[in-house]
Amino acid sequence: MLISPLFPFLNILPRKTVFYSIRRALLSTLNAPTVYANFFKKYNFEKYTFEPGRSPEQEFQLLAKTRQWGTKQTTRNQRLLEIAIRQAEFFERFEDFREDGWDEGKIADVKNQYEVLTGVSSHKEDEAREAYEDVVEGKTAIAKFFIENQCPGYSYSYRSSVVELSELVEAREDMWEEIAGDRERRGSYKKTEEYYRLQREFQVATEECFESFLRVKIGSLEEKETRPWETLAELLKLGKAPMDRSTAAELIKTVHINIYDFIDLFTFHLPPSANTLEKLLTTEFYRVQKLRFPDVVTLAAYSRLIHRVYNLENAKTNGTLVLLLHRLKEHFRSIDDLMKMIHHRNPWDGTPSPDMAKKTLRQIFPREWERLDKELRERFPREWRKDNGG
Repeated sequence: MLISPLFPFLNILPRKTVFYSIRRALLSTLNAPTVYANFFKKYNFEKYTFEPGRSPEQEFQLLAKTRQWGTKQTTRNQRLLEIAIRQAEFFERFEDFREDGWDEGKIADVKNQYEVLTGVSSHKEDEAREAYEDVVEGKTAIAKFFIENQCPGYSYSYRSSVVELSELVEAREDMWEEIAGDRERRGSYKKTEEYYRLQREFQVATEECFESFLRVKIGSLEEKETRPWETLAELLKLGKAPMDRSTAAELIKTVHINIYDFIDLFTFHLPPSANTLEKLLTTEFYRVQKLRFPDVVTLAAYSRLIHRVYNLENAKTNGTLVLLLHRLKEHFRSIDDLMKMIHHRNPWDGTPSPDMAKKTLRQIFPREWERLDKELRERFPREWRKDNGG
């Protein structure tokens, strides 16, 4: 059995160590076959069918050999199996030892390990369990999308939507190359109908979660019956309700934010959280301001550099998300030379990180960024100084 870093979970063991160690070992033994079966069955195809009986190590070696995986694919799929095992073991033990009563220190340890596994922050033990079940059952559009598209080489791990999509596409591309073969394969996977379908369905699911998040009712918002475009305007610090949609649209178009950076502030694999929205409207509002770009050209360059571009055609014309979108592709041709120059000066290994892309663009467009910095410094002096070490 692959070793989990949570095993034997000594930091929360009660003093009856021997009894509970035996009990936990039994739980793990009972649970493991189901975890292994669910994992390996996803890889079934004409040359491979999972059959119980072999050890996990033997089964994985057979699968890797049959699929003709290279080192990269083998490592990635082994990591996915380890994640599945660790998550299953975690909730077994989490439920088993809750009855003994934990002090605050032990509960904090459990929370930290849970967050490492899933990236989900929880405040109570039952909330953690419910959150996990919400994800597994696909109770949000984005979770449902990733769960339904799991395939050999990809299992949903409840991380940033952009990261999940990247790994899903990579796994699908590996499958496409394996099935098509060198002779039959033509062009790039990113030109295939399947790729376009994944992008389209992902963006539709993203918009559904975005709308749900903006419609969460909290405190004064519930009393005012705030509409989603009013909530978005408040998040961007452009005004407060009441505000008609056309007025909100004009104001929101003056702000330039990459939509994928924006949604990373939310937790779309969980049902929309009123607490998260309230924090972004109040104590953590500057996190939104930090995502801004000086103008549409710098936003287009950034979005193209990190390959995070939302297709405007996939957004609902009467929705709220479309208010934040700009026609970035109209600027792509005009910045072709700029892109070539940036890549020539910065020979990145793959796609640059968002921070690296922003740093590069600040160097190229210093005046534009200075104007934005001045605006933020004057409007939010305390937050600006804190963020810039002042």
